[in-house]
Amino acid sequence: MIKSISSNSAYLQVHGGFAAVGPYFQATTAPSTPPSAGTLRYDPMSQNLQVFDGYNWATYSNSHTMVGLNADAEAAIKWAIAKHKEEQELEELMARSPALRDAYEKFQIVKTLATNENRQPA
Repeated sequence: MIKSISSNSAYLQVHGGFAAVGPYFQATTAPSTPPSAGTLRYDPMSQNLQVFDGYNWATYSNSHTMVGLNADAEAAIKWAIAKHKEEQELEELMARSPALRDAYEKFQIVKTLATNENRQPA
């Protein structure tokens, strides 16, 4: 049973969860009818979830899961953020400098021609 989820990654956010209400949750006060197996409840005294196994309340304590990205995923995200910033800066420079815009457009044409030339069989 997962009690909470946290992350050490700057690129992962965990939202949501569940409230201690609903058909499978029971208050810690004495119920009017016996709980069925699988019923969950939260014990505020120990700050743990408990599951009724049909006979007893089993406590699930100190169970914390870490969720994160591996180093390659983090590197790819950092690269994408840097590339996006670089492209925004280039767009701003080209907006202020028509000569740079013209040179960039010519570069793109030459790049496309070179790429297509390399794809054709010799």
